Amino acid sequence: MASIERRPRKNGDTEAAAWALASRSSSAPRLPEIAHAYVGRLVDVTPFTIGFYRTVIEHRIRPRLDVPIDTANEDDDSSLASI
Repeated sequence: MASIERRPRKNGDTEAAAWALASRSSSAPRLPEIAHAYVGRLVDVTPFTIGFYRTVIEHRIRPRLDVPIDTANEDDDSSLASI
């Protein structure tokens, strides 16, 4: 199973620092927000299924991919595929 940590958090890691700054300063929507909006627009889906999808978003997607979509990269793609 892939690690929940998205980026290494070591002192002096300039890539991690640049990512952290970009992800905090971005005004783009985050992936979980987009997923919740998508689930909210589903039709012909039972309330149980909608609840299940929201649970997956909160417990699997948000911990790994709570990032603005404009800062997403290949690491995020592989993290999403492992969910």
